[in-house]
Amino acid sequence: PSTATVIIVLVVMAAATRRLVRMSTTSAEQQRRVVVLGGGIQGASAAYHLGKKGAKVTLVELESVGSAASGKAGGFLAKDWGSGPTAKMHTESFRMHQELAKELGLQTFREIETLSVASGRPSGKAKRMRSWLDGDVAKASVLDTVPNTAQVTPLEITSALADAAVDKYGAEIVYGRALGVQSSAPASPSSSAAKEVSGVRVQVAGNEVKVLPCDDLLIAMGVWSTLCAPWFDLPENAWPITGIKSTHVIWKERKEV
Repeated sequence: PSTATVIIVLVVMAAATRRLVRMSTTSAEQQRRVVVLGGGIQGASAAYHLGKKGAKVTLVELESVGSAASGKAGGFLAKDWGSGPTAKMHTESFRMHQELAKELGLQTFREIETLSVASGRPSGKAKRMRSWLDGDVAKASVLDTVPNTAQVTPLEITSALADAAVDKYGAEIVYGRALGVQSSAPASPSSSAAKEVSGVRVQVAGNEVKVLPCDDLLIAMGVWSTLCAPWFDLPENAWPITGIKSTHVIWKERKEV
């Protein structure tokens, strides 16, 4: 995941965690029930951190944890590459990754320097930068150094967050397709109060439909989040999220480069 990925997690978690800060001092009966839709990096991180705050979390995933982009991204992390209002969030996000690597015992997190390489007419100087830098290299330079950039395998951190949410904080993972929400009606027909989500309908194995009760709902389904808009009487284009089709090459090598 990129640094921006965790920034998004921090933002979407803000409202829910505000009500969970003192949860550790409450009884089990007072635990807020949070349903998180989507088992990618955002959903897994939310499940872990909300569970850490004392919430009873149910994570809903259609296929498997980290099965989409969160398990196949580049995993590049940059500490100071933000600008404007998000600059501090980049820095905090990078710090959190360092902390999580220790908390979760991640094997693939490593601080590395970052190179900029351009292909073209071979340059002897560019080749001498690193022994493994070969091919037609026109230009190569160091973009940033340790400890400002790092990398982690996305599938490892996503899976580790979900596993820790379950093992440490009692979260539950439900595999199935979210179909919609159950809402409580306003106190009176003339009331201007908004409906509150009281549960999520999920189709599980065997086409059985279960209702997962909740006090809070977090939608972290990536580009598929737009499919949930009609649940709230909104058009699907009310949430303008689009995806970018790209190709991933997974290279397995015994030695680090």
